[in-house]
Amino acid sequence: IVFPEGVKSFYAAQEVKLPQVSLKQLVCLPGSERDHGDAQVASALHKAGLGDFIEHMANESREGKSWDQVLSGGQKQKLVVARIILQQPGLLFLDEATGALDPDGKIAFHQAIKDNCPDVTVISVMHEAVAP
Repeated sequence: IVFPEGVKSFYAAQEVKLPQVSLKQLVCLPGSERDHGDAQVASALHKAGLGDFIEHMANESREGKSWDQVLSGGQKQKLVVARIILQQPGLLFLDEATGALDPDGKIAFHQAIKDNCPDVTVISVMHEAVAP
């Protein structure tokens, strides 16, 4: 695949594995947390539906558990949405990225991307009879 110069791509899979780093670092992946201010990351978390976790951005864990243990499957997918909103890719590949979500969650996932990433081209693989 040849991308136009300056176009960023982003890949989102069905399963989300989270390394043990701060919540801010998780949102900034695959980049560095130094590339984004706290306000940008907090805004992305809020827009993705994870506003309740903003006060814990600097923490690597919550109540002694890693973020991989704390966040549900649906919340991990919302974390992916926060990454997408923050990174603003030009090309987005979704590989069953909404598989862990209920029908309303699937709609919210796609709507958050549509509302916050107006210039993105999305290529999505999903096993749904009707697109959300």
